[in-house]
Amino acid sequence: LDDGLERDFAAIVLRVDSPGGSITASEQIREALMRYKAKGVPVVVSMGNVAASGGYWVSTPAERIFAEPATITGSIGVFALFPTFERTLAAYGVTSDGVRPTPLSGQPDFTGGLSPEISAMIQSGVESSYGRFLGLVAKARGKTSAQVDAIAQGRVWDGGTARQQGLVDQFGGLDDALAYAAGRARLGKGQWHAEYLGSDADPYAGLLSRLKPDEDSAPSRAGTDWIGQLAARRAALTGQAIGDAGRLAGMQGVQAFCLECPATVARPLDRKAGLGLLEQVGKALGLI
Repeated sequence: LDDGLERDFAAIVLRVDSPGGSITASEQIREALMRYKAKGVPVVVSMGNVAASGGYWVSTPAERIFAEPATITGSIGVFALFPTFERTLAAYGVTSDGVRPTPLSGQPDFTGGLSPEISAMIQSGVESSYGRFLGLVAKARGKTSAQVDAIAQGRVWDGGTARQQGLVDQFGGLDDALAYAAGRARLGKGQWHAEYLGSDADPYAGLLSRLKPDEDSAPSRAGTDWIGQLAARRAALTGQAIGDAGRLAGMQGVQAFCLECPATVARPLDRKAGLGLLEQVGKALGLI
């Protein structure tokens, strides 16, 4: 939608299947949709498995939102993450000190912690972004910011509850959204066709990748007892936590990301690397 080319669409259906991400990226998508909406082009959203946080942010320009009863949506919230390691380092006898000409000098300090001033600034930025999120949803859904806040604060809803809360308009899939958009554009049967933009991603790829076992670890799990299975499951959770830590630490700027939504494929602990748990955490965070 934002490739610099003039497109002549009768209507736009945005397919959303995302747990969110950067507010900056979400806002760019929203602004692109708003430019078409300003031209009188109907904008409709079709939610897939997950359309939360930033996924809901980009849905706010829609005049109608379609979702399935099991769609995970909502998670209207904002956070910012700045990992610091002053306590961990102090446990090993490593501390930091210095003279700062201003409270913001050398901040954010990942080894010495955040100063009260920079912490307040970060919190103020998060609250400002959250207020804007509430405003966008309130305007789109015909509610007040207070009403949206009562069902927001990062809460996650299934599609059925989201419809009851007024965050979703109608149950239906992509075909239903396309048919509605064609009707809004006053196009009769046989007078329109859908032009799919972007890559032709397999809609089942995400689900299959979660169900498919890891090739390296599948044989060992198949022949182990229940204690071994519990240990393997704990290792997988630890690997997922390390992967999530690396993903969050690698993001820049304020995020609108659903932390309660189904995660991507868990990354197992790299036992072949010969690194300890703390070393793997440090590697995931880019510290070593």
